[in-house]
Amino acid sequence: MHHIIHSLLAITATIPFLGQTACAKPVPAMKNVPASEQARRFIQDPLISQLNIQLKQGYLEQFYKTAKPVIDQHELCTAAKTLTDEKMDYHLVIDQYAVMAPLFLPIIDSQPFEDYIMCRDIQLKESVINELYLISKMNREQNRQPSKKKEAARLCSLYAAIAIRTLRDYYRPDMKKENRQFHADQVKVWRKVFTDQWGEFLKEEEQYNKNRKQPVTDEEKAKADEMQKKQEAYNKEVWQQVAKRRELVNRLGDMEMRNSSIKNLLKIREGTLIATLILNYPDKAAEVFNHLKLAGYKDEEMMEMVDRSEGRNKNTEFLYKSNQGRIFLKNRETAQKQQETRPEPVKAS
Repeated sequence: MHHIIHSLLAITATIPFLGQTACAKPVPAMKNVPASEQARRFIQDPLISQLNIQLKQGYLEQFYKTAKPVIDQHELCTAAKTLTDEKMDYHLVIDQYAVMAPLFLPIIDSQPFEDYIMCRDIQLKESVINELYLISKMNREQNRQPSKKKEAARLCSLYAAIAIRTLRDYYRPDMKKENRQFHADQVKVWRKVFTDQWGEFLKEEEQYNKNRKQPVTDEEKAKADEMQKKQEAYNKEVWQQVAKRRELVNRLGDMEMRNSSIKNLLKIREGTLIATLILNYPDKAAEVFNHLKLAGYKDEEMMEMVDRSEGRNKNTEFLYKSNQGRIFLKNRETAQKQQETRPEPVKAS
């Protein structure tokens, strides 16, 4: 039977998986966002107070359970353009807490909870980014005091950039490679512990089986009983090893699923960030690029992101006419010319 059990251990060591390693870069902490005038004004509000306490004390699961339905409802109200100045300010305070919150920590050695598996923390970031765009649009269209319009535009841009930055901080483009190494290292450690614990038994069992015969004497019967108990303990440990490796694969798979969710969200919501910044800072390229830098984009990445998410149109033209935009267009033109003049490979006759 042992050759079957050894095969199980070998098979589980090669199960394909995708995931996020526990040894990857540290998970970002809560974002430090300066308190706004609105936040100070609503600090005694029961919901605001509850979110503040949950976030400061690190009760992330409770925080997201409290915040997500509220944000989802806010999206509907904002889309319907039914917000008064007071309501808009109140929404922005809740949005502030939502963007400050870190995502859930990776779970590697315990059973994950439902909100983790369902990516509710990631979904909340998406909802906030979308609501900030809707508030920006409403803020620009409505007849509000200039100072209030300016402050709302500033906060929407700041919060949207921070939300994108949080997602970018968590996303790991090389997760599959990292996880393969992590999995291999972990299995190596487990295998050594297992061998140290059961190596002597396997030698003893091999010798016992060579000389095995029907037990007759009491001593032989006692030895047979002893070996049977050891074999049962060994078999139980093997199955526990199989279960442990399978559980690791499952946890890494959960993390990869979350990582994929972040990747897909960024593809969609990068454009929402750009649209929000354009609404709040029309014809102010420097402000747009400053917020993109806050969102974690390098100078050479900014126009590439603008181009793939929004493209060149009447709303983004001022970005293409900026210094960074001109450099981007020049580099793209040069690359296209090089591609056109590159000789075609000679076909084999």
